Amino acid sequence: MKKRIQDIDELLPRLLMLKRLMHTRFTRASGKFDPHGWVRMETLRFINDAKNPSMQDVARHLSITAASATSLVGTLAKAKLVERRAGKEDKRVVLVALTSAGSKELARSKRLGEKVITGIFSKLTGEDIRLLTAIFGRLEAIHEAK
Repeated sequence: MKKRIQDIDELLPRLLMLKRLMHTRFTRASGKFDPHGWVRMETLRFINDAKNPSMQDVARHLSITAASATSLVGTLAKAKLVERRAGKEDKRVVLVALTSAGSKELARSKRLGEKVITGIFSKLTGEDIRLLTAIFGRLEAIHEAK
């Protein structure tokens, strides 16, 4: 058990370093500092993948309060990246959809993200990449099941 705790103690700073590195490189590649860029990109990705999620779905996915989701989506709506609509069955439910500008921004962010990630992982072998992908996939499956 002690060895496992030591391993986790060594893993945590490396994961945080990787997050910082990705954020820094993404910021540099985009040419502008945006402290909320990651959250916005993840929100656009989720809205796209979930196909018109509710505000509640957005809040749950990001693990934020409904008020924070409302503020975040409001910012995206002002930028004309998303639009809000009333639900068909229940008009009190607010659904969110990407606009064409939001779809373009998401595609741009994905291209930029792929460029950044390719640069970060360029020195790894194909086997290293497959192993990392498998490990992250296992972690996702374990925690999505809960």
